[in-house]
Amino acid sequence: MKNTLMLALLVAGFPVLNAQDAPKTFSDGTLPEALRQYDVDGNGVLDEEERQAAKADREAKRADHLARFDTNGDGVIDEAEREAAKAALAERIRKARIARFNALAGEDGVLSLEEFSTIPALATKTAEQIAAMFGHLDGNKDGSVSLEEFLARLTRHRPSPGTTN
Repeated sequence: MKNTLMLALLVAGFPVLNAQDAPKTFSDGTLPEALRQYDVDGNGVLDEEERQAAKADREAKRADHLARFDTNGDGVIDEAEREAAKAALAERIRKARIARFNALAGEDGVLSLEEFSTIPALATKTAEQIAAMFGHLDGNKDGSVSLEEFLARLTRHRPSPGTTN
């Protein structure tokens, strides 16, 4: 009985031991999209040389990132540089939101419920859900959302402490 149990455990553990040698892929057996560019031979597995190329590329991107934000060139992103990077990102996001609003709002410069409903991300929402979201954006309850209301709500997308949403 003891030998049978030992044999069963050994056989059950065998696939786990072999899994350590298996190529690293997603559960469906394919490489992630971001790594496919490094699979030069196209076999669906990164060999050592391909892994080293991916690592070198990642390190080069990190160095570029550091150089972009390390304005004093000391090799470290300090608090002031971090805050400047956050401010630059916030400005890029604000500009993208303004462009998106302008594309949706049309000629009159305000967003109607119908225009708001055309946002692709809302395709799975019910009319009631869309109306509730629109109502939340419409701060002055005039039936339209101005750019200021749109930006204000996106900037303060979390409820203030002590309020419910």
